[in-house]
Amino acid sequence: MTQSEMRYPCDSVVVDELLTVAQAGDYLGTGERFVRRLVAERRISYVKLGTYVRLQRSTLDDFIEACRVPATSSMTTGKSILRWRQAAPLEREFGLGEPDPERRDPS
Repeated sequence: MTQSEMRYPCDSVVVDELLTVAQAGDYLGTGERFVRRLVAERRISYVKLGTYVRLQRSTLDDFIEACRVPATSSMTTGKSILRWRQAAPLEREFGLGEPDPERRDPS
């Protein structure tokens, strides 16, 4: 243990910062309203200090991680392109694709 750790043991402890609703919105890249809705719906844990609502940065990080959508593989993307190409003849059959060159405008 170093001499500074003996004098100030609390300095080595990582403190989880409490953020206001506005700061939490900035951290998430959203507005205050979204954060307040998360709190109201109890979708995120919060700290209540009297009348003030505070959110821990680690809680926001956990929320971000829980909402993460994994990337799809190239095989999945290829299948959806194949399905799209197979749907093209149906679009032409039902007139959903490009306009028919033989069809003329009534004007």
